[in-house]
Amino acid sequence: MTEYITRAKAQLKEALLSSELSMFDTPIDFTTSTTGFGGTRHWFVCPLCKERKGVLFVHPMNQEIGCRTCLGIEYRTQRYKGMIEEK
Repeated sequence: MTEYITRAKAQLKEALLSSELSMFDTPIDFTTSTTGFGGTRHWFVCPLCKERKGVLFVHPMNQEIGCRTCLGIEYRTQRYKGMIEEK
């Protein structure tokens, strides 16, 4: 039974990687890399810079899909850099 579940998971992952996801008419590709312990890490491919990313975002103004760098999205703490925050 365990072997069956393992094979089913592997087939599902393979099907997801070979399929194409599309959001707002933008195709999203997937890729993988191997980890240090012999496992597999799954990534999105940014449609703008074509680099592998763990997270993709949708720009709130123009609905463009991309990574944080391509869309110019900053972390919240970067917006307040140099300002004193009251607690």
